[in-house]
Amino acid sequence: MRPSDLYEQFFRTLYIRNKAEKIVPLVLNDAQRRVWNVMAPKLDDGKRVWIILLKARQEGMSTLTEALLTTHAALRDNVNALIMAHETKATKRIWSMTKLMLDHHPFLKTQYRKVENELHLGRSMIDVASA
Repeated sequence: MRPSDLYEQFFRTLYIRNKAEKIVPLVLNDAQRRVWNVMAPKLDDGKRVWIILLKARQEGMSTLTEALLTTHAALRDNVNALIMAHETKATKRIWSMTKLMLDHHPFLKTQYRKVENELHLGRSMIDVASA
């Protein structure tokens, strides 16, 4: 199985809050799918995934990024992920998105622990900060 296939399977276990404020399974939209289609071959080739997005509003790029980092931290050991937002309000929104993914996950909801601004998954950690 290719790494990108494993990531996509894991994406299907993640939940998000949609625009109607309902908790629903993550399904990549068209914009997210286009970005994922650029990332997946790099992941499969064992290359670092470096992509610069000129972020449009409401396209789901923050959600895709959080799903990728959560998946990466959940599937691998010793991952240190940092999500940084430009202001405290945005940081809190991103923090709650990641926490929601973990709180609604079938098995991660009992496996992670919160330590200050960090979420620990086994030996991996996701940190959230403001610039």
